[in-house]
Amino acid sequence: MLHTRIRRWKLGRNHKFPEMRTAALLLAAHQEEQRQRNEDRTSFLSSPTSTGNTRSRNMRRPTPPSFIIRGEIVRYAEFMRYFKRKKINDPLSWAKEEQQKQEDNEFVMSEDVEILTSTDTGTPESDSGENDESRDTLDGGREAEGLIQVEQPIPQAQDLDIDHNHSVTQVDLSQVPLTAETQDLHQPESYSTSNQDCWSSSFILPASEQYQDTVRQRTAHQMSMPAFFRPQTYRALEHLTHSMTVYITSYMTSERARTQCEPAVHALTVHAIFASRMQDGVALLANVSTRPKAIPHPRRHEQGKSPVPKPDPNAKKAFDSFRNGFELIRSILENDHPMSLALILSIACELAGHASKQSSYVVSQNQDREHEQGQGQGIYTAVLVQLLQYIRDMASLLTVLGPSHALTSIFTVLAQVCQKQMIIEDPGTFQLANLIHTILYIAIARLSAGPEGFFDWKLLYLRERLCDSLYHSGAAFIHERMAQRASLLRDQEHKYGLTARNVLWTLTNVADDALGAGDVDVAVHRFHITLQRAERLSDYGRAKTRFAALEGLGRCFLLKAEQQMQIEAEVEAESEENTRLRALGDASAEENTLSEKLHDVSSRVVNPSSSSAFASRGACCLCSCHHSSTSTTTPQTHHLSARNNIDTGTGSETNSTSDTGTSTPSTSTSSSRPQSHNPNQQQRQSEYYLREALRYFSAAEHEARVWFDSTSRRIARVRRHIAEVREMLGYVDQDREDDDEAGKGDDIVAAETAVTETGAGTGEYLGPDLSFHPLGQISTTMTIRTGL
Repeated sequence: MLHTRIRRWKLGRNHKFPEMRTAALLLAAHQEEQRQRNEDRTSFLSSPTSTGNTRSRNMRRPTPPSFIIRGEIVRYAEFMRYFKRKKINDPLSWAKEEQQKQEDNEFVMSEDVEILTSTDTGTPESDSGENDESRDTLDGGREAEGLIQVEQPIPQAQDLDIDHNHSVTQVDLSQVPLTAETQDLHQPESYSTSNQDCWSSSFILPASEQYQDTVRQRTAHQMSMPAFFRPQTYRALEHLTHSMTVYITSYMTSERARTQCEPAVHALTVHAIFASRMQDGVALLANVSTRPKAIPHPRRHEQGKSPVPKPDPNAKKAFDSFRNGFELIRSILENDHPMSLALILSIACELAGHASKQSSYVVSQNQDREHEQGQGQGIYTAVLVQLLQYIRDMASLLTVLGPSHALTSIFTVLAQVCQKQMIIEDPGTFQLANLIHTILYIAIARLSAGPEGFFDWKLLYLRERLCDSLYHSGAAFIHERMAQRASLLRDQEHKYGLTARNVLWTLTNVADDALGAGDVDVAVHRFHITLQRAERLSDYGRAKTRFAALEGLGRCFLLKAEQQMQIEAEVEAESEENTRLRALGDASAEENTLSEKLHDVSSRVVNPSSSSAFASRGACCLCSCHHSSTSTTTPQTHHLSARNNIDTGTGSETNSTSDTGTSTPSTSTSSSRPQSHNPNQQQRQSEYYLREALRYFSAAEHEARVWFDSTSRRIARVRRHIAEVREMLGYVDQDREDDDEAGKGDDIVAAETAVTETGAGTGEYLGPDLSFHPLGQISTTMTIRTGL
């Protein structure tokens, strides 16, 4: 053990004191030179005329130098260990003091000592354990310094003077830990902001509860643990946070941020067209079956002949849309800005959300689980991985952005995370969604510090894309999404007014959130307000908004119909149970009546004088139908009668009106059967909701046929709803119903126009105008199966 330590730590080496003193002086001179060089570089980068050309070698963490003493390499750790044995903790300061104390003729530097830095070529690295120990010691010191910075308290919220008394919170991004891996990120040539300036600069956030909680959870409070214990997700978050901060800071300080104006129609921008094509592909991909249909082989009787898979036409159309979208990525990156980045990230969230939904559906099936899971997960995840990798490769081109650009780093990290989740057969939607939400929050926080504050159109656009990302991420973010959209709607109405296209679109999204939360009445109210305000629009904007509102109303009434059908099923089951119990109660009452009659007959035989009492009853027989009107009610039958009265909503002491018009209390007993719910009335109520849903869906289809292609995802989606409602109603004459509902779609468009013209702009909820489609008139124009 002792010999091993002597050999490993080189304790037997006889270093001479003058040589080690010379090494300390050389190291002090080297550090002074490095400090002066760093100060010159910092002043150069902070100058307004600098181009920001920094190389990766300047960004790397400096390694401790070594020494060559008499031809042998002496590591830094061995150098420090020598002076510690001499009880000298700071050899550099000690060497300078010794040099000042002694005269020049007495102080002689050894010529056998040379300093060896990391920039020198031909320097072999030792594989001994002492090198690892020194590196661990240095890492521990830097980690301790990082932990001291992380544990600093977060500044409290401060109220600043902004329009409409918005309270803001000032948060310092320097409290987000920056590890060595994050520092190794290359800074692009187009950025003149240094890393220190980026992390020490503060940004302004709204002091609303959701913003404070979100920023504190996603940026301020992080895990205080060493870097080698942190998970890969945490390191990816550090990379993304740093890159997004650098990108937004550089954009805000550029001239383009001040000169870029809001487009008149956002849907006509390049990145919006890209999103539309990708969404078309996603909609078509949803109709692709995970099990392709097989074409029978002409010689199926021969063994070894497997059926040929039939290509799905929806798959071809879907990937044609994807290819058309990929062709626009280069144009988007060449003119990059935070708005296009946010839209791309929302599309990534949408693909991840579909991948998670399909994987969950496939896993729930028990047949061919392994094979189906691979297909169900890969059909969307593969598209997502290809999209992120294609953007990364395109952005890394020198003619586009370059490999050191911040956007290249962002998509590199996202592609790695998504690809890893695909390899381990896990959709990773929650992890990827959290990363995207975090960097979007950071971008919003940075932009909110701009001159226009909270009502900057760039900031509102990013907030809208954040809400879309939260929507596609699933029900886990529903409360956060509802709060964000409600706040966004208020700010948009303040900036654009009540009838702007983007305001009405956000209003439909807010109504859709209410519908998803189960508040159908609030959703119907908001959709009707959207129809009222949309009358002030024209052309494509009016058609798109009205289509969304009409489709939303159709989904509202479809949900009402489903809820009513569930209630009817429960009432029917309870009615059957009551009928069964009533039958048992009648049989028991009849048995008691027969026993009483037998007792009267026997008593008459024994006592003939009782025959007059029996004759006075006027009963022709002993059956329950003639005799139960005066029979005594048993406790069991009385309990059943009261229960049936409660179930049917009638009391045991209801008033009945006689022919003379006077009301007398009813004294009915078990023989008078209570009235139950009318099945036809129940069917008319659920059928009414279904007809309303069909009416709105037909009107939405009619609105879409004017402006959209017949194969668009909107028309395909609303036609699926129409087919679902038709199946629930049980239509038999499909051709006739198509003609009838097409005419009804024209009627509802004119009728809704008349309704909204009377109350447009008032903001009042007028409710659905049902005067032009009475239930009787609708039922005469539709063929219903017998039994409904």
